[in-house]
Amino acid sequence: MSLEPFILGVNYWPRRKAMYWWSDFDPGEVRDEFDVIRDLGLRLVRIFLLWEDFQPAPASVNPQALDHLGHVCDIALERELQLDVTFFTGHMSGPSWVPGWMLRSGLPVPPRVRQVVSGGRAVDRGYVNPFTDPIALVASELLLRTVVTRFKDHPAVGLWNLGNEPDLFAWPPTAIEGRAWVARMTTLIRGIDPRHPVACGLHMANLVQDNGLRVNDVFAEVDTAVMHGYPMYADWAIGPLDPDFVPFLCADHCLVRQTDPHGRIRRLHGRAGPIVVRQGVDELREAKAPVHGLGRGFGGVLRKSVTQAGRGGCIGSLGLVLRRLCA
Repeated sequence: MSLEPFILGVNYWPRRKAMYWWSDFDPGEVRDEFDVIRDLGLRLVRIFLLWEDFQPAPASVNPQALDHLGHVCDIALERELQLDVTFFTGHMSGPSWVPGWMLRSGLPVPPRVRQVVSGGRAVDRGYVNPFTDPIALVASELLLRTVVTRFKDHPAVGLWNLGNEPDLFAWPPTAIEGRAWVARMTTLIRGIDPRHPVACGLHMANLVQDNGLRVNDVFAEVDTAVMHGYPMYADWAIGPLDPDFVPFLCADHCLVRQTDPHGRIRRLHGRAGPIVVRQGVDELREAKAPVHGLGRGFGGVLRKSVTQAGRGGCIGSLGLVLRRLCA
């Protein structure tokens, strides 16, 4: 039996500058910190293209930021690191970091957003919905087209990522519009670069909340299923260091990839291939955390179809985790 390597990676923001590293770029700082990442045995580095730094106006992409990204790619290559390049950031560590051209004085701050930051300061304004606003949609396509075209052949690029927990930045009005956005952006990337996989950084809310980005819809469009797991934010985990959290997410997402909208097991749901789970683990208790957007039968799938899925080889030993959790 051939075994694929288990790749370990890290989210990267410079320790001294965090979200302001693109506007105050120092390649020496990146070299030093990528040395640490390499020496720790990590091989995948997720970087975030802060939206306002890369696209200060909707009709243009910042050439200086593109040059900085080129330096980061070269530095990663020198250390044999691969990059997970994440667009439309967007939400990060509490605030929404918003390009000035998206702000609107007549719009309130979205109810789920803790703080809006633009131009380096907190602002008391809302912003247009990037999933539906015509200007934002065209601007998003321009950013993707510019970055992917320039860097698709760089050996350090490992995958393209459509966002960091994008529902924390904005909700698509409906699940149909959410899936349409993912399909539109993914299709654009694949038309330029059919070689690198496309992902979208979802998180636990996409499992337990109907927020317009349903896991089965998103995974049907992308190549790599991604889920951010934070047990300390889940009242249905058994604790902040729940050891079953990541295994369950892996098994759960394997089932999602096999399950149609009516909750019936099928061989593969959509395109999503490898599963990537970041930052934690979760134990789903159906009574406290109903799964949204996967059809009425999905809860039954979790309880009754684990044996079938395990026999199919998709879950393997993780089927034992599901048997315990769903007993």
